[in-house]
Amino acid sequence: MGNPRLRIAALALLLGLALTGWYYRANLDPRPKVQMADQPCPPPAQQADEVKPVKFDWVELCRYTHENARLLASGAPIDVVFFGDSITEYWAAADPTFFTGGRINRGISGQTSQQLVLRFRQDVLGLKPKIVVMQAGVNDILGNTGLIGPDAYIANFETLIDLAQLHGIGVVIGGLPAASGIPGRDDIAATARTADLNRRLRDLARRRGVPFADYHAALAGPDGKPRAGLSDDGVHLTPAGYAAIRPVAERAVAQARGRLSAAA
Repeated sequence: MGNPRLRIAALALLLGLALTGWYYRANLDPRPKVQMADQPCPPPAQQADEVKPVKFDWVELCRYTHENARLLASGAPIDVVFFGDSITEYWAAADPTFFTGGRINRGISGQTSQQLVLRFRQDVLGLKPKIVVMQAGVNDILGNTGLIGPDAYIANFETLIDLAQLHGIGVVIGGLPAASGIPGRDDIAATARTADLNRRLRDLARRRGVPFADYHAALAGPDGKPRAGLSDDGVHLTPAGYAAIRPVAERAVAQARGRLSAAA
């Protein structure tokens, strides 16, 4: 059986090591200690600072919280919400006249389809638009929020369509723009991957009976890459690039509006 005192000493040593490990895990764990807050998005001192990321807000729900509240309180018309990633966000600066007359921009640079699902209620449903134009994909290709495959990417868009249609909102799916490459990521075949996701999005739009805004066709040359002057880095658009896709978006929105009227 062995010496009982030695067994007791060994057990005491193991217990001490376990408690020491627990202590250091509790006190030195590098993971942040975050908890539910009554005001997770406190208003910043300056309204302009609302665009700055809020710590731990990986979905970026705080980005438009206060702007949404002001917009709803103003009673201003909300007709179409453009919802997506940097392609959508940067559109406002490149062509500010486009976002008038009830067109609202709710794009956030770097976002993936997963993040769009999580902020859809706040930044789209809560605004009660007639139509939503949803566009994302480059950051899914980059894996910005982790590993994802094309099927899961399309499933996220299907979820967005389900939510919009459940609330009587017309839907436009915006295609990915033509891409020649992603800065700093030579390992990604951006042109081929973009073409594949656009094919899947087009099939989804056809299956769900919603318009597909083919931005790629408006931007791409014969090689599938952006034509000269339409992109400044192989992914993002110049003002000329936005001018090329504006009529595509307008036609798709008109189609969505017509389908809403026909269903009424």
